[in-house]
Amino acid sequence: MSEIADMTGASTDLLPFLLLLLITMTVSGIICMFSILYYLRNRRGASLVDSANHGPGRFTKSAAQLPGFIFDRPSCWLAIRSQNIDVVQETLGLENPTACSWMEGLTEAVSDNRLFVSPPVRGWILVFGPHLPRPSDDVDDCFRFLSRLSKEIGEVQFFCGDAVTYEHSWARLVDGTVVRAYAWAQEAIWNQGILSEAEKRTGMVTYGYGEAPDSHFLGAQDRFRSNTEKIFALAGQWSVDPSRVTQEDLMSSGLGLSGSLSRRQPF
Repeated sequence: MSEIADMTGASTDLLPFLLLLLITMTVSGIICMFSILYYLRNRRGASLVDSANHGPGRFTKSAAQLPGFIFDRPSCWLAIRSQNIDVVQETLGLENPTACSWMEGLTEAVSDNRLFVSPPVRGWILVFGPHLPRPSDDVDDCFRFLSRLSKEIGEVQFFCGDAVTYEHSWARLVDGTVVRAYAWAQEAIWNQGILSEAEKRTGMVTYGYGEAPDSHFLGAQDRFRSNTEKIFALAGQWSVDPSRVTQEDLMSSGLGLSGSLSRRQPF
C-alpha cells in the first residue's frame, strides 16, 4: 500500500510539470507557425515582383504596377499606323468611348468585353478586345472589317493566336488592299499575297488551301503551335510586339480609349 501511495504522490508532483511542458510546446508551435506563414508571404511577394521585373519577354520594372494578365499575351489585336487616336476611334465606330490608362483599358477589355484603343506607341495604335472579328468565326466578315478600316485609315495589321487550339492568323492591308494575309483554323482558310520576308525570318510555316498535313500527323501540332508562339515576333517585325511595350512607351504615350465596337456598322 505504501508503494502505491508513493507512486500516486509522484504522479501528482509531475502533473504541474507536464501541464507546463504542454503549454510551452503549444505556444512554441503557434509562434513557429506564424513565423513560417510570415516568411512565406514575404517570399511570395518578393518572387512576384522579381518575376514581373525580370521575366523573359515581359515589361520593364514600372510595368509591375499593371494587372497580372497584361503579362499574358493578348489573343487578338490590331496595329494601326496612326498618331491620331480620335481618328482611329471614329473609324472603328467605338461607342461610349471613355479616356483611360492602359491598366483600366485592358481590364475592361477582358472583364467588360470592350475594346481598348491604346495611345500611339512608336507610330502605331494598338487595339485589343474580344469583339474583334476573327477569321475562324467568319473569314469574309474579318476581311470586310479590315478592308474597310484600311481604306479609311491607311495601313492596318491584324494578329490572332490561340494557345489552346493553335488557331493563328495575321494580315497586313494598305489602303484597303491585302498585302499579305494568312489564317489557320484546322485548315488554311485565308492565304493571300506573297510570303513576306518577315514571315521567313521568323520561321512561319504556312500552307495553301488543302495542303496542310492532317492535324493528327506526327509533328503537325508542333508546327501549328510554333506559328502561334511566333506571332508576336512577326508583329515586332511588321509594327509593334505588344508583349514588349516598354516603360518609356507607357510613360510617354498618355491615355487610351475604352469603348464598345458598334455592331451597326457593316463589315
